[in-house]
Amino acid sequence: MKITRIKLYMVVVPERLNWWSDEVYGAPAYRKTEYGIVEVETDQGLTGLTEIRRFTPMELIEHSLNSWLGRDVLEINLAALDVALAHCFEQAVLDLPDHH
Repeated sequence: MKITRIKLYMVVVPERLNWWSDEVYGAPAYRKTEYGIVEVETDQGLTGLTEIRRFTPMELIEHSLNSWLGRDVLEINLAALDVALAHCFEQAVLDLPDHH
């Protein structure tokens, strides 16, 4: 089962005001950072979703996602991927519906 299409959606999820996102004493930019939502589609028409953690560099995201295209989901070595993105790939594959 090969990955044929990947879509990346960058979204800002507003957070409620907390000590870490306080405008005066915290880091207000924390409430404005982007998350990546990735939609992975296979040659069998199955779609899985995953989330990329905030503050992951865009260059790393683009490089990793491009390396997934055309690959068999069962043959990618998770240990060879960046730690944060290995988890994302695993989540996308586990999210693929059971096709049996």
